[in-house]
Amino acid sequence: MHSIGGVEYRLRAYSFRSMAEARERMELKVRALGRFRSAATAENVEALRAEMRRIDEQPAAGEYDVVALEPILSRMDEHNIITRNHYGAEVLNSDDTCFLDVDAFGPGFAERVLGLFFRRRSDEERLLHAVQRLCADSPGTAVRVYRTARGWRLIVAAAGLAPDSPLMRELSARLHVDPMYAGLCRRQRCWRARLTPKPVRLGMPGFPRAGDSESAAAAAADWVELYAEKCRGVATCRLLDTFGSRLDSPAITLHDSTTRALIPDLPLK
Repeated sequence: MHSIGGVEYRLRAYSFRSMAEARERMELKVRALGRFRSAATAENVEALRAEMRRIDEQPAAGEYDVVALEPILSRMDEHNIITRNHYGAEVLNSDDTCFLDVDAFGPGFAERVLGLFFRRRSDEERLLHAVQRLCADSPGTAVRVYRTARGWRLIVAAAGLAPDSPLMRELSARLHVDPMYAGLCRRQRCWRARLTPKPVRLGMPGFPRAGDSESAAAAAADWVELYAEKCRGVATCRLLDTFGSRLDSPAITLHDSTTRALIPDLPLK
């Protein structure tokens, strides 16, 4: 933690190879901050941020090319890793399987007007209709639709689809994808899918983080054990329907198994 002109700057560095490489990157950041300290102006703030991003994005041989500042639990293959996020849930990070989060799918203007005279469709009905139209308009596109505790999750396969592609932006608008989620995928150049329930929905205390105390590591191990027990008998999402051609891959198999998406009637957390 560094303070310049009353503003605190928290530095962090990472490596998927070694602590030595992480320390080297941290030293580069400290030196960059030192140069900024001697000429701290509003104009230099963006230059400092750009320098920090450049240091973070320096490639390392064999390194997973996504900046995932979360502990890696396992590597499924060169395109898929599982991490633990800041509140303790397991997350699948993938650069070859598109996951989309949809929180709401409200009616358009025409449907609001028609709703004065006819029954309005539910958000879920509107979403399923939009997915069906998408697959009809784009032959070769395939979609799996899941219900989550507060919305829906989609798995989409389409030619030219990448986290930072124009098609991703088009799908995000057409399917009402959560903009914060879409932005995160774009910045990290991968899609993310929470595999395990949100701990707060299971009545869990906050996940102990390394910087909280010297005993955080032991506390985190106990927390993970209790969390695993509470995850039994609940699901993260449930498969609702599939559209288009058959969509299957090892990543989807892992997703469906870990989330318990194919087990009916489990509470969604």
